[in-house]
Amino acid sequence: MFSKKLYLSLELIVLFFLLPVLYLFSPIKIHILLILSAITVLCLIIHYFSGNELSFKVLPIPSNLIEMFLTFFIISILLGIFVYIYFPENFFSFPLKNTKIWILVMFFYPILSVLPQEFIYRVFFISRYREILGGERSMSLVNALAFAFLHIVFKNSLAVILTFIASFIFYRNYQRNHSLFWVSFEHYLYGAMIFSIGLGRFFYNGVH
Repeated sequence: MFSKKLYLSLELIVLFFLLPVLYLFSPIKIHILLILSAITVLCLIIHYFSGNELSFKVLPIPSNLIEMFLTFFIISILLGIFVYIYFPENFFSFPLKNTKIWILVMFFYPILSVLPQEFIYRVFFISRYREILGGERSMSLVNALAFAFLHIVFKNSLAVILTFIASFIFYRNYQRNHSLFWVSFEHYLYGAMIFSIGLGRFFYNGVH
């Protein structure tokens, strides 16, 4: 008979590492947002029947809000310089050349992508697997590996590297504020910036 820790370990491997591989090599191409929605529903059901609460609190304003914006500003400048040097043809091309589509992405992105990801990778992941991952260092590292590994579906190393780094930022935010709203807000800032400055093509490739 499986122990609880063994079951959780296998569940983690299947959900966060095996599924992205299966999706990547599947001959049947389904939009990644549909897959993300299905996994979100599954994780919501597991989360609910495990007796966990879901906090979407907006108040109080987090004590690290200024730090959040400062970190975002610095990273935005660095990534902006990176795009300007290495991908000058993409620099702010999305909002300037495809303004209407950019506006739609800015509106639907937090609803269809950010919220589901942050629920799965922060709220669900942390509450579900703390028992088997132990301390904060191991938890944050495995969380970052899982979050980055999801992005192999975009078939480029830049998406994996950037999301690996971003995961530590989002993880720290959630651990400090325990709010799905504020970690999703921070995720949205970075995602909107990525799409706006010209790195969006690394996080989208047709059906994926």
